[in-house]
Amino acid sequence: FYFWANLSKLPSPINNGMKFFEEGLKEKLITVPGIFFDVNPGKRRSSQYTHYQNYCRISFGPEMSKLKIGLDSMERMIKKFK
Repeated sequence: FYFWANLSKLPSPINNGMKFFEEGLKEKLITVPGIFFDVNPGKRRSSQYTHYQNYCRISFGPEMSKLKIGLDSMERMIKKFK
């Protein structure tokens, strides 16, 4: 139902989950930045660092026609930064 995407090999700035999310909004594409899944119990590490900063979660649950629209939007967005 979900795809956990490693964005680290994409061009900057979209190799960061939050930036990927922000740029996606401009294309009417919604993803979930990976940092939203980093619970950091007990605040044991710096809030500046997260293991998930270069990840995002993408749902493939919608109907195929909606997935095609989303993937086309994602392709358009990535091409802008190449």
